[in-house]
Amino acid sequence: MASFLLTFLNLVLLYQDTLTIHPGYSISVPEKVFVELNHCIDVPCTFTVPEWYSKSSSPLYIYWFKSLKRRYYMLWINIWVSGELMVTNDLRQKAEITNFKLTGDPRKGSCSFSIANAQFEDWGKYYLRIDKGPGFRHAFVPPSTQPHTNPQIVVTDIKKKPIIWKPSSFLWGETVVFSCVKPDCCLKPKPQILWSLKPSQWNFSDWAIQQSRWSWTYGANLSFVPSLDNEGLILICYLKYPTTTKLIQNAVQLHMAYSPQVRVIHICKYDSNGTTVCSCAFHSWPPPQIQWYLNHQHLIKNITSDDTRQ
Repeated sequence: MASFLLTFLNLVLLYQDTLTIHPGYSISVPEKVFVELNHCIDVPCTFTVPEWYSKSSSPLYIYWFKSLKRRYYMLWINIWVSGELMVTNDLRQKAEITNFKLTGDPRKGSCSFSIANAQFEDWGKYYLRIDKGPGFRHAFVPPSTQPHTNPQIVVTDIKKKPIIWKPSSFLWGETVVFSCVKPDCCLKPKPQILWSLKPSQWNFSDWAIQQSRWSWTYGANLSFVPSLDNEGLILICYLKYPTTTKLIQNAVQLHMAYSPQVRVIHICKYDSNGTTVCSCAFHSWPPPQIQWYLNHQHLIKNITSDDTRQ
């Protein structure tokens, strides 16, 4: 009977939110987090508890619940709470395996978690419960003295374009490397990265960098030696996702620089007025700075025409 009354009292306190209004408790977590379907996301979170929590020698457990109109029985605490348990560090609770992972250390005030292979059913609001034994329990549920205590996870369709890494400038005749990159991938099998052009003299290579235990950044390098014929060429990178026909693309246009090439050199001529005329021409982009010197003295007159300087 006493156990029943205690459980009933905890439920009343929970639904009246009196468990959430107490000085010394705080939580810092994003109000809204966006993640693409089948991708990963890290949700940063920190919390504080009153100083008197140090009086308890019990381990500190945290529980992330999805806010739902259903009840969940916390076996070892012997209470019913609202929502569905997604992840906890309390191994006694035997929570179902989900795509949620705790990434923070509760002992250091971190309640951060990650979502792998996000699905549309992960969309919703979540709240945090903490437990350090009888008399040391709290639920961060509204209404609260803080404006944002319950992060909302928003799962969107795949729309983000791949990122194209390119050099800030490059010269024709010299090897250049472009990379098509897709970060935050945890989909298996991984998305395929394709380049639109594949001439035989161009080289392609795939690579991957692990970001976390389940998150990867994938890329595909394209390296080649550009010629003047490639000026203005558009390179397109495609992301092809498995089990779908969907292609997402990004593009970059080639605008090359080329080092000065001598086009014309004239011998200096003298006209009837006693004026000396010397000329030379270079083919270059961007236009070069051409300087004339006479007896080690700099002549400042320059004439520019399109991509040729005289």
